[in-house]
Amino acid sequence: MLNKTKLIIFYLFLIISFLFSQASANNKYFKCPEKISKIIKGQDPLLKVGSIIGVNYVKFHINKSITIKFKYLGDNDKLIEIISDQKLIENSLGYEVYNKLTNNDQKVENKYNFVKINDSYAFTRNENWWSPKNEFLTNKNYEYESSGRCLKIKKDEFNLGKIVKIPKKEKIIKKKKS
Repeated sequence: MLNKTKLIIFYLFLIISFLFSQASANNKYFKCPEKISKIIKGQDPLLKVGSIIGVNYVKFHINKSITIKFKYLGDNDKLIEIISDQKLIENSLGYEVYNKLTNNDQKVENKYNFVKINDSYAFTRNENWWSPKNEFLTNKNYEYESSGRCLKIKKDEFNLGKIVKIPKKEKIIKKKKS
């Protein structure tokens, strides 16, 4: 009787492990460079129309939720988590997600729209940042729109926020006939 119970528990453990590994395998990871398309209000040295401001690292979860991390261009180590495991809203073109954060007196609102194109996504982002003027901040607020195209990446690249392995180009050596 005891062996039968152990056997049942073992099989349940295998089934649950298999289901969790399958769910994890169906998550999709993308790297999405972000280009400023329109400055709505405010000024910031990083905000210039036509410039790439940074890269979004996006994880589409199997349960129709999303996690987005952002890294400013030139900042090698700092990843900012903008959205964490938040449900996606389906619309006529794809998905959208909205998030509002308040930290001290600062407020940041981000709205993303994703449109599926083949095995990738195109996206638009609207960010609105507000903070009261103080001795460190001369800018009170800004709002901009941006867009970009997402490239599929591996889980490690998403977690680290950088390219893990770059394939090397092989040199082709042509032999001359003598």
